[in-house]
Amino acid sequence: MAEFQEVHRQFDRMCRYYQRKRECPMGCPMNGVNISQCRKIAFERPKETEKIVMQWAAEHPVVYPTWWEWLASIGAVTRKVTPDAASFLINTGVLDPIHADIAEKLGIEPKNG
Repeated sequence: MAEFQEVHRQFDRMCRYYQRKRECPMGCPMNGVNISQCRKIAFERPKETEKIVMQWAAEHPVVYPTWWEWLASIGAVTRKVTPDAASFLINTGVLDPIHADIAEKLGIEPKNG
């Protein structure tokens, strides 16, 4: 059985994911009409909710933007990468995804919810 805090964190992430895509309640595996009903279902059927939420979390791993995408989003660099700069950026790790612990400390939201 998963830890309560982890299930709750993944539940919130799943909810934000479907709300952002405007697929709440359609598409959401909780089958609630709105967030209030989903939370009610979660507390009435905790084991079923845990199974649904943790299965969703396994199918939708957290992916953070690359350093380059984040720097571009705050206006520090342009989104265009020239071919001669690409190998330098690859070698320095700027095109790698930001690690979860660092992204959370910087307040960077995951790309997929």
